[in-house]
Amino acid sequence: MADKYKIYTELNLLVVKISQEEKSFEDLYNLAKEIRQSKDFSIIHYTFIDFRGAKVSFDRDKIKDFKNLIDEYKNIDNQQSVVYVMDEPMITVFVHLLINKVNSTRKYCSTVHKAYDLLGLDVSLEKFEELINI
Repeated sequence: MADKYKIYTELNLLVVKISQEEKSFEDLYNLAKEIRQSKDFSIIHYTFIDFRGAKVSFDRDKIKDFKNLIDEYKNIDNQQSVVYVMDEPMITVFVHLLINKVNSTRKYCSTVHKAYDLLGLDVSLEKFEELINI
């Protein structure tokens, strides 16, 4: 299964699903860049990133590359709430280091229900669960 993302323009919502195969830093970086280059990136206010079951290898020193990517697109980045859901220790470390580096309102958790609460979308939990099933 490949990584996927979907932008729900009517909800200003981005849903990203990272596949369960081994990921390199470059894989994640390239996906993040592709999303930022999407014509609808600037309308995104809410982002749900599903890392459950994903495996990632990364060099701590490369976190700055992600920060630079985020900075490069900051003029069109209107994300108000970004939530990562994960269940693997290395992904948690990666996301924690990233959040600390970018000084943003990004959050992470381990359940879809908590992610739903953190995002604060104006849809039911049932509808949210349908939307993230991409």
